[in-house]
Amino acid sequence: MYLGDNLLRDGITDLVAASGQTEPDALILLTQVPDPGNYGVAELDGDRVVHLVEKPKDPPSDLALVGVYMFGARILEAAKAIEPSARGSSRSPTRSSG
Repeated sequence: MYLGDNLLRDGITDLVAASGQTEPDALILLTQVPDPGNYGVAELDGDRVVHLVEKPKDPPSDLALVGVYMFGARILEAAKAIEPSARGSSRSPTRSSG
């Protein structure tokens, strides 16, 4: 998935190639930003992303989501299994800081 409002200087060719070689369940693109509270940011445990937090008041890192997400078959199958909430939208795996 590539969100249309993102412009990447070097494109996503290398990211697509890396995904094809290693076949991860999911791959996201992150970039360091000086003001992470204005973005969705990644919370890391070592080099592993453990949570994505939308516009946190106390950012767990300075690594913002760029808007490029690559999903393998396991993630796509899991997404198909998500049932809508009572208000009709799917629950998000991201966490909000309020």
